Amino acid sequence: MKQITYSQPDQSPLFRPILRFSIPLMLTGLLQLAYNTADSVVVGRYAGSTSLAAVGATTSIIFLLVTLFNGVSIGTNYLTARYYGAGDQEAISQTVHCSAVLSVILGLMAGVVGILFSTPLLELAGAPMDVLPLSSLYLKIYFLGIPALVAYNFGSAILRAKGDTQRPLYFLLAAGVLNVVLNLFFVIVCRLDVAGVAMATSISQYVSAWLILRCLMREHGALHLNLHRMHLNKRVIGRIFQVGLPAGFQGVIFSLSNVVIQSSINSFGSTVMAGSAAANNIENFVYQAMNAFYQTNLTFTGPEQRCPRAEDLQQQAQELIRQRARQYAGDPKCDRTEAAQRQGQRTAAAEQGAHAPLHEHAGRRTQRRQPRQPRNMVGM
Repeated sequence: MKQITYSQPDQSPLFRPILRFSIPLMLTGLLQLAYNTADSVVVGRYAGSTSLAAVGATTSIIFLLVTLFNGVSIGTNYLTARYYGAGDQEAISQTVHCSAVLSVILGLMAGVVGILFSTPLLELAGAPMDVLPLSSLYLKIYFLGIPALVAYNFGSAILRAKGDTQRPLYFLLAAGVLNVVLNLFFVIVCRLDVAGVAMATSISQYVSAWLILRCLMREHGALHLNLHRMHLNKRVIGRIFQVGLPAGFQGVIFSLSNVVIQSSINSFGSTVMAGSAAANNIENFVYQAMNAFYQTNLTFTGPEQRCPRAEDLQQQAQELIRQRARQYAGDPKCDRTEAAQRQGQRTAAAEQGAHAPLHEHAGRRTQRRQPRQPRNMVGM
């Protein structure tokens, strides 16, 4: 598969590579939201307005979660792209394996918290009592698939770091088709109503996560995922959160406003909620389209940050400061170190003076050997 390469400042413009990168990324974000949209369409067509309102009441909460974990995965994408641009294969491997463990931990935590607090969250959002049981059931089953959603986001972030946005799109497209088929089967054939569409969504998310992890395990080079090498690294986690948490909280702030709006809409009853659910889906699609270009810019600028060089400079500066501090404190070890450095500099200068300017000495000797010009003898 043809990879998208990062252009240098003196090469061709970046518009076309950015466009080829961002369009599959945009479609990937839209397909993730399409899970909830497909659920709304199927239950609205075959289960009635109450079921549609129940699914619609969960839209803002689901969008908040998707935005949060997409933001955190941006930290993995940025860090991997940064090391990829610097050519640090070992650091890339550490980031891949640490991100895999981190995605499992975050996914399990989100799933447990979501299942335990799904009903209080809906009550806080002002869900009407006639749709609250169905909404709570849908949200609990949906949270069973959250670990797979988080794993997929982190895996696709790693592939995006090397310019691959097409394979995550294909994996999510296959899972999306499966989601629609299972929706129709569970609702029409099995008569499971809201629980059926939630089960279809969770199963499809696990399929997409399995496809992305299988792809990483078949990768060659530093991006290869070896299950036996999965471990946590405090330094890598800190750098992922340094970029990912602000990006995630930025999306959460936007999503919280939608939750507040949704709580106001819920006060008007299930009929108004059903109408608002369709409009919210369109609004979320527009946001995901804009967010794709934001993630694209982050991925393209990441490889230009030569972080290992910056770290080396920082370590050298800190070592120099420690040396000077010991010198001023009268540390004899520091004096010996500095004396050795000066002796080395003098030795290098002597060697350079002995070998480099040989042609100059030869020129001077030649000038001395030139015969004198005869004087003009006047009066002879």
